[in-house]
Amino acid sequence: MSKEELKEKLIQFAKQYYDDITHPLAVANQFPEMTDEWIVGLFHDILEDNPNCYQIRAMLLELTNVTIYNAIKLLTRNLEYDQTYFDYIKTIKWWKDNETKVGEIAWKVKIADIKHNLSRTETLKPSLKERYEKALKILLDDK
Repeated sequence: MSKEELKEKLIQFAKQYYDDITHPLAVANQFPEMTDEWIVGLFHDILEDNPNCYQIRAMLLELTNVTIYNAIKLLTRNLEYDQTYFDYIKTIKWWKDNETKVGEIAWKVKIADIKHNLSRTETLKPSLKERYEKALKILLDDK
C-alpha cells in the first residue's frame, strides 16, 4: 500500500468513528503528513470517544505500529479510574521527561491539541481556557 493510499485509508477510518473530523485533522495537520505525530494527532481522541470499541484498537494496530498505538493510548484519559485532567497531563509530561518515543509523540500531540482548542475562541469558555493554559504550562515546564 502506498503512503497516499494509507493516508486515505486512515482518514476514512477516522471519519467512521468521529462525529466531526475537523478538530482531529487540525491537530494532525500541525505536523508533516504521515509522520507518527500526524497519525497520532488524527486519532488522539478516538479511544476516549469510543472506549469499548475493540475494532478500533485492532484496526489501529493493523494500520500503524505499536509506538503509534501506545501514544494514542497515552493520550486517552483514563476516566475508569477517575483520573483527573491534570493527573492525565502530568502523566504525559512524565513519559516525555523519561525520554520515551511514545512520551515524546504524545507530548507533542497534546500541545498541538491544546493550542488548537485555545484557538477556537468563538466557542472557548473561560473555564476551559484557564484549564488549557494551565495544562500547557505543565507540559512546557522544563522541570
